[in-house]
Amino acid sequence: KRKKVAKSKMPKDTLGIYNLQRKSLTKIPNVKGHKLPAKWAGFVAYQLEEVKSDKKTEGKKAKKVSAKNGYHVVIRNLKTNRQDTLKYITSYSFAEEAQRLVYVTTGEEGWAAPGIYWINLENNRSNTIFSTEKAKYSKLTISASGERVGFIADLDTTKAQVRPNALYSWKEGMNRAEKLVDAASAPQGYRVSADGNISYSEDESKMYFGLATPPIVKDTALIAEEIVNVEVW
Repeated sequence: KRKKVAKSKMPKDTLGIYNLQRKSLTKIPNVKGHKLPAKWAGFVAYQLEEVKSDKKTEGKKAKKVSAKNGYHVVIRNLKTNRQDTLKYITSYSFAEEAQRLVYVTTGEEGWAAPGIYWINLENNRSNTIFSTEKAKYSKLTISASGERVGFIADLDTTKAQVRPNALYSWKEGMNRAEKLVDAASAPQGYRVSADGNISYSEDESKMYFGLATPPIVKDTALIAEEIVNVEVW
């Protein structure tokens, strides 16, 4: 950093996986981050930094990994060393007690449409929980058993200052997630908050989520000279 080296040329992190029985170390370069299940073993998920490729797409500009488009996530079975790559992932989580995983992808043609997906890692069965071309998701949460998923979705493509957030819920066996609360059904004077965490009761019969009062919005009708600018020193 002192030498002002470009971010793209900075050294990348390497993930080390050590097998205590075989006393062997596996090194995986260019790793942006990784996650492990909380109360069960056998899998690790790691997010890769951008890796340059010489492959050219048929006259199309290749989609790049980024914070907006998401990064590729590799799911590695530590017993068999089998790996599956999930592309353009913006959020992912393991269930706390069961071999289940949920993730959000911005999608790739020929692989998966943009949306939220759930995987049973015991049999590698995948379900589409929610899919739409453009949406912003927040607070993606999978229950401890892995049987339920909750999330906040903003499907509005306009630049509205007050975002029309909606709370969605999905349970294993359902075709798609159902909308529980939105601006029309929220208690009067409140809206679904994209900042409040989603959680479940111990028996998973209840979901807890956040509500908030509407924010104070900027008056876009004012010209620059009419906007009050206060500096506190």
